[in-house]
Order: sequence, then structure tokens, then C-alpha cells
Amino acid sequence: MNLCQLSRSFCELTYLTNSPTIQKTLLQAALACAVQAVKADPRNAAAHASVAVCYAKSCPLYDIKTQLVYARLFKTEAERAIALDRRQDIAYYLLGRWNYGIAKVGLLSRAYVKIVYGGLPQASNEAAIKDFKAASLLAPDRIINYQGLALAYEATGRKNLEIAALKKCCAMKPVDREDAAAQTEAKQKLFTIRP
Repeated sequence: MNLCQLSRSFCELTYLTNSPTIQKTLLQAALACAVQAVKADPRNAAAHASVAVCYAKSCPLYDIKTQLVYARLFKTEAERAIALDRRQDIAYYLLGRWNYGIAKVGLLSRAYVKIVYGGLPQASNEAAIKDFKAASLLAPDRIINYQGLALAYEATGRKNLEIAALKKCCAMKPVDREDAAAQTEAKQKLFTIRP
């Protein structure tokens, strides 16, 4: 098993526990493998994408300061992965999540982050839509890409497109635990917005 696959395996294990402590430990192991893969071959796009995934999955488990650091790191690594190989669908997906996440930060939170940490970088839901579309073109079998599109469409008030993306999520077969979780969320969301 190569280091990127091992990193992914550690990430997959986080779906088997609700313990933030265990999840952090698993993600630290995943990150260590991904970083080793980058050190072994700095031109390996999949290795950079693996590092980005680890930082992205770790964000919700930490305080706001660490989240901001990790968000910058996962964006940087995703961009490196794409620069090395434009077929890195997961990197586009992560950039979509980054744009969506930063764009949805409220005014009070933005003011707090600006005072304490110097501000947030520019991001938009339109950029998120573009990134999620790129990811879905490269990996049309991944539910996460369409769920991301649904979130960004909702944020921009495009109800019909949001519903279409959610229906697509519900009709697809999950390829992994992340897809299964995204499909469950999409079904719940679709149920709540139907007339």
C-alpha cells in the first residue's frame, strides 16, 4: 500500500467514530503519511491532494485560529495538486468547499477574524460553483461534488438548480463513506425543501 492510500485509509476510519480525540489521532496519522508522500515525490499531485484532504477534514475539530491556518494550508495544497495535474478532482472539490466556506462566514465573524487574525481571504459562491462543476466533470460518479453544488446553489438562491443537484445526489450510488454521508445529507435536505 502506498502512502497516499494509507493516508486515505486513516481518513476513512474517522467515519467509524464520533470521538473528536480519536478522529484527530487518525487524521494526524493520515497527514503524516501524506506529508511523507510529498517528501518522497514533491511533484506527486495525488500526494499534495492527500495533504489537502487531511487539513480539510481536520478543520472542524479545532479552534478558529487553527481552522484558519488549516484552511489556508488545504487551499494551498489543493492548488498545488491542480498545478501538477489538472485531473485532480478532489482538489477542485476542496477548492469549492473552501470558497463556499469562506463566502458563508457572517459579518460578525468576519469582523472578529479581521480584528484578531487580520481578515479572511476573498472567496465567493460563484467560484465554489465553478470548482464543484470542474470536480463533477472529472469525477461524475462522486456524490460529494453534486452535494457541494447544491450547497453553493442554495447560497446563491438558485432553488431549481439546488433541487436538481440534490436529486442527482439521491439517485447515485455512493463510492465510499464520504459519498454515503453526503447522500444522507442530500436526502434530508431534499425532504425539507420539497413542497
